[in-house]
Amino acid sequence: MKNKKLVAIIAAAVVVVAVVLIAIFVPRSNETGKNDLVDATPTQAPATSTDTTTGQSEKPLVVGYQPFSQKFSPFFAQTGYDQDVVSLTHVELLTTDRSGGIVYNAIEGETRTYNGNEHFYNGIADIKVTYDEKEDITTYYIKIRDDVKFSDGHVMDADDIIFTYYVLADPTYTGYTTLYSYDIIGMKNYRLNNSMAEQIDVTADEVKAELANPSAETTEAIKQFVADTLTSELEWVKSLYGNPSYAEYTEKYPNAKDLFAYFYSIDENYDSSAVADESQVLADIIAQYGDDWKALGNNYGGSETYFQADIESKVKDVLLNKKLAVSGGTEVDYIEGIKKLSQTEVEVKCRGFEAPAVYTICGIWVAPLHYYGDESMYDYENHKFGFPKGDLSIIESKTTQPMGAGPYKFIKYENKVVYLEANENYYKGAPKIKYLQLKETTDGEMINGVATGVIDLANPSGSVAKMNEIKKINSNGQLTGDVITSSLVDNLGYGYIGINADNVNVGGDPGSEAART
Repeated sequence: MKNKKLVAIIAAAVVVVAVVLIAIFVPRSNETGKNDLVDATPTQAPATSTDTTTGQSEKPLVVGYQPFSQKFSPFFAQTGYDQDVVSLTHVELLTTDRSGGIVYNAIEGETRTYNGNEHFYNGIADIKVTYDEKEDITTYYIKIRDDVKFSDGHVMDADDIIFTYYVLADPTYTGYTTLYSYDIIGMKNYRLNNSMAEQIDVTADEVKAELANPSAETTEAIKQFVADTLTSELEWVKSLYGNPSYAEYTEKYPNAKDLFAYFYSIDENYDSSAVADESQVLADIIAQYGDDWKALGNNYGGSETYFQADIESKVKDVLLNKKLAVSGGTEVDYIEGIKKLSQTEVEVKCRGFEAPAVYTICGIWVAPLHYYGDESMYDYENHKFGFPKGDLSIIESKTTQPMGAGPYKFIKYENKVVYLEANENYYKGAPKIKYLQLKETTDGEMINGVATGVIDLANPSGSVAKMNEIKKINSNGQLTGDVITSSLVDNLGYGYIGINADNVNVGGDPGSEAART
C-alpha cells in the first residue's frame, strides 16, 4: 500500500535552504563573561530601563518560539523547544567548544581558536577519560566545582549527579536519554534486577527461531511495541498543527485523529470521522495492527523491515528474561560502575571503548536531588538514590516546573508564554537581561511580530518569501534596515529531495514494489 506518512514527510522536505534566517537568543553559558544574550534586537528597539544596582535591563526580552510541549524536565524534554527551556534553567556536566570539542579542564577553563579568533571556555566540571586496554575498561572521571548553586541557593554536589544517573538508569525511564544503552558495569544487572544478567546472552539464532514461532510472551511484547509506537505517532501528528510544512495535511484534516487515521489506518473502510473520541480512534488503529510490526514498518518508514532491529531487541529481552528466571541470580539494587568518590567527584566505568559515549555519559543536565527527588529516600552507602526503584512519579510530577543551576529561573508557563527570570545564584553571574519570555508564535507571524514590537527576536524559516517580506518592511529594501536587523548563518545540516508517489510512480500504482525501489 502507499506509504502515506513517508510521502507527507518527503513533500515537506523537498525544498532545501542553504542558509537560515535567524535572530535568536543564545546563552553563551560556556564562555566566561558571556552570560548575556546575543545582541540581535531590532534597530528600533523600545527604550529600556536598567537596574542601576545590578546593571540588568528591567524590560523583558520577548522571543518568538514554536509551540512547547510543556515537558520542561531535564529527564523528559523531547522537542528542541522544550529542551531550550531546560538548557536555560539547568547546567550540563560537559563543556564543549564551538566545534563540538570537549573542554576537559573546564573548571579552570581553556582558550581555543575558532575561525582565527580566540575564545575562552569554562564550565562546572573537569572530565577525564582513560582506557585500560588490558582490562578493556573505560573510566570517565568527573570533578565538579564546589561553588555551583541551584537557583534556590542549594549547593550542587556529587549526590545530585548520582541521583540524576539513577533516574536515567531506572528500568521504567522513558525519556530521550539513552545512558542505559552503554555497557556501564552493572547497568544491565540493575535494570533487569538480576546479578546474572551480564553473564547470560541470547544468540541471533535463538532470536530468529523465536520470531519464526513466537511464544505468547513474544507476541504480547510485539503488540506492546506496536501500540507504543502508534501512541507516540499520534502525539507527533498533533504537533504538526501550526507547522507550515504540513499545512496541506492539517487543513484537509483539521482534527488530529483523522490525520492520524489517514497516515496509519490499514483498514480501507475505517472512517475515523464517525468516531468522536480521539482515544477510541487510537485504540481502533492499534487493534488493526495487532502484532503486525511489518505493516507498521511499511507505513512508518516505507519498509517492512524498518523495525527489524527493534523487534529483534524485544524478542531478545523476552528470551533473556526467561533464562534469568531460572538462572539463580539475586536482586540488584545499585550499579557497580557508577561510584561517588567524594562530594565533588564521581566516576563511571564501562566495558570497551566507544568514542561518542562521553557525550551521553558526561553530557547530562544535573538535576537537584532535593527538588526532583526525595532527600529522605537518599542514602548512597545503603543503595538508596532519592526515589523508589521502578517508580519515577516523584520526578515526573515536576515535569512542567523545572528548577536547576542554569542562568535563568523558570517562573511559569501561561497563555503560551514561558516566563524566565535571571538566576542571581548562577555561577557565572546573573545574565544582563533580567526577564526573558519565550512566546509561542507561528512561523507566519514572526517577522511581523518583530516589526510591530510584539516580539523582539525570532527565528523564521529562511525562505526567499520570508526574506522579501523583511525587505519590504525595511525602508532601504534590505534584510537589515531601520526596522529589522537580520542575520543569515550557514545551515550545517542536510536536506532531502523527495518525490511524491501519487504523481511519480510505476504503472500508476504508487504502492507497488517497483515504485518503492
